[in-house]
Amino acid sequence: MEYSDNYQKTYVEGLWQSLLLLTLVGLPLSAMRAFEFQQFVEPCVHLVLAMMVLVLNRYKASFKLTHQVLVVAFIMALVGIVGLTRYGLFSAGLIWLLFSALSMTFFFPRLARKLIIAFVCTALFFALAHSRQWFDITRTVSPENAARSIVVWLSVILPFAILLYSFSKAVGDAYKEMRQDKLNLGIRNKELHSKAHTDTLTELPNRAFFYQQLLQKTQQPGLANAGLALLFIDLDGFKAINDTWGHEAGDTVLRITAWRMQHRLRDSDIICRLGGDEFVLLCNNISSKAALASFAEQINVTVTASIDLPETLVNLSCSIGGVLLPEDGSDIDALLSLADKRMYRAKKAGKNQYCLTDE
Repeated sequence: MEYSDNYQKTYVEGLWQSLLLLTLVGLPLSAMRAFEFQQFVEPCVHLVLAMMVLVLNRYKASFKLTHQVLVVAFIMALVGIVGLTRYGLFSAGLIWLLFSALSMTFFFPRLARKLIIAFVCTALFFALAHSRQWFDITRTVSPENAARSIVVWLSVILPFAILLYSFSKAVGDAYKEMRQDKLNLGIRNKELHSKAHTDTLTELPNRAFFYQQLLQKTQQPGLANAGLALLFIDLDGFKAINDTWGHEAGDTVLRITAWRMQHRLRDSDIICRLGGDEFVLLCNNISSKAALASFAEQINVTVTASIDLPETLVNLSCSIGGVLLPEDGSDIDALLSLADKRMYRAKKAGKNQYCLTDE
């Protein structure tokens, strides 16, 4: 299941609250009917049902949610059948059963077959109850007397009003919980996606995000006019900082350098950390190697700015290798390999410079 079961728990809790409220209201009404018609079987049945409801509600946590729903449906159907057979009226229990059928099959789709069987059996019982023979045996109160009794009408109207409110509230709360589950799921997915595509140290996009973006951009139509460029950046002398001042100082240098480069870029550019002291930059709307050279120079100036650490003043530089699409190709692996080779060519040539050609 994609969502959590919070909405199912909310729905079932609403059903139990409805049942408890109906038990509280139904018992005195049942007693009033008993005294009016001098028939004391029904209040005894309702008293037993009330005891059953209280006990089951007390220990409901030990039952599965689906079993709880079936228990509540059974009790409500039983109450409805008692009202039908004794007074010839459809009591609120049967109305509840009708309403709950729609929502139960939605909130508990696996219960659909069981509910269908239950309703078929109930329908057969109703058909039997409507026969004259059945009424002669079970119904001791005539429909005419029941129809003239205010207590009987209250026994139908009040439970119906209670069920209409409590049941609609249960369904509404369940839908709210479902929407909240969906919202939480979306938030969790975004968080997981962010963690999977973000470098924890510098908070820059990571290698996975870089490959994803590069793949998307190289597959876009009209690449020949896109002016997409790639700069492979390696910090010069970073290992010495780690060896001399420790990894904590090295991490600080990486964070500061990453922040400076990120804030030097345009909104359309993307910088990612590949790992260690290596970064890669995707530049959009670079029309020529001259424009790419100007951009590489700006990055070099940004990196060479001094970094003031508690222990010392750090002066960095970087070696940069760059490629321009589609002039230098369009295959991702070939482009990365070429940019990496040009970066090492710049490093061998004395560092603190860039290389954009193979010459």
